[in-house]
Amino acid sequence: MPADPLEEEDRDSVVLLGEVKRSKLERVDFFGSITLAASVVAFLLAVNFTGKSLNPLEPLTLGLFVAWATLSVSFFLIEAYWAREPIVPLGLLAQPGIIISYIMIGLQVAAQMSMVSSVAIYFRITEKATNAEAGLRLMPSVAGNAAGGLLTGLVIRRTGRYKTVTILGCLAACSSYVLLITRWNGNTNFLESLYIFPSGFGMGVATAAIFVGLSASTKRSQLGIVGGGFYLAGSLGDVAGVSVGNALLQATLRNGLKEGLEGYEGKMEIIHRVLESTNNIWEYPIEVQDLVVRKFVQGIEYMHGQSHSLPRRQDL
Repeated sequence: MPADPLEEEDRDSVVLLGEVKRSKLERVDFFGSITLAASVVAFLLAVNFTGKSLNPLEPLTLGLFVAWATLSVSFFLIEAYWAREPIVPLGLLAQPGIIISYIMIGLQVAAQMSMVSSVAIYFRITEKATNAEAGLRLMPSVAGNAAGGLLTGLVIRRTGRYKTVTILGCLAACSSYVLLITRWNGNTNFLESLYIFPSGFGMGVATAAIFVGLSASTKRSQLGIVGGGFYLAGSLGDVAGVSVGNALLQATLRNGLKEGLEGYEGKMEIIHRVLESTNNIWEYPIEVQDLVVRKFVQGIEYMHGQSHSLPRRQDL
């Protein structure tokens, strides 16, 4: 009995459809996606643990850094020699404009987030502010960020220039950090609390201008990939800035209290409880409270010094 032509046509269609699906799956860079995601997670965890323990040579932290390096190398090898359609074409990373943009946004975000994380602590320590009150002190920075982004869009749209605008944004942020280092000494009035406005303004300006510059140096077909890398660089800078700033603060506080409480009974317990929670500060005598506040302010100054150095490296 001859085969039904319709049945043969249906079988051919099913086979063709299966081949199309298999071809599409083969184009997906599964191994590259997995190694990239795993390397980012390993890096974030390593930096986070370093900020908490202040010792990058601890077995867990060191293992995470080794895992990050191994996974990163694996990712580049997969993209270069294995993937049919890499999720991150390595040719993009060879373009100086793209790499510089990623470094700039990473440094800018690291500086800003280090400053932001210190503001709430500063007012909780110096004014015994609640979490809500300390959070409200960040409003000038938030307003500056919004204003900087909007103004940058208008300026670039009218002039077409973004490099000069980027530098001005970095200088605005640096001026804020200088003011914080020199003027936030434990007794800050309302006008002085507005010194974080230029930092937020510079962040908004730099972010918008860097993204415009990145878009201008990239082909339209590659904007999606390059834009994803832009936000990834910002996220890495976020975690790195907070972790390194926290490490500076804790190291300064621990060393300062060890020296200031020399000969004081229960010194190590006081240090442990103060590092555990700022609420524990007020349980101790007034002379201990004053010492802890001074050391906190000193540590926060170091955090602002770190923030000040990062945008300046962009100018270099």
